Amino acid sequence: MCFRRWLAAVRGGSSARSYKLLQLDAKYGLLSTDRVVVDLGAAPGGWCQAVHTTSPMSRLFAVDLLPLKVTIPGIEYLRGDFTEEYTREKLRERITGSMDLKDKTHCVDVVLSDMMGMS
Repeated sequence: MCFRRWLAAVRGGSSARSYKLLQLDAKYGLLSTDRVVVDLGAAPGGWCQAVHTTSPMSRLFAVDLLPLKVTIPGIEYLRGDFTEEYTREKLRERITGSMDLKDKTHCVDVVLSDMMGMS
């Protein structure tokens, strides 16, 4: 078993890939406090967990066809296909509707994507 998988298992099941995200955050500061983060292809939820743990004050929006396997307080989860206009519009509504912003054209700081076409 590789070290990252072992560490993930010991720390409560966060995906090994979430540790790569945490490494990127340590290097570039992607998930600093008070960000608006969108996670596309969010299931099972490892990246969402990593964002919430690293930056609990950030607003987190997750989209996936599959249900999340984690419960995270304050997450805005949208079950749907991001390649469809309906899902993108619903996400846009949730993001802009949840914030008190004068300029709603720039309201997302970080987009994470682990989407892959299903065959």
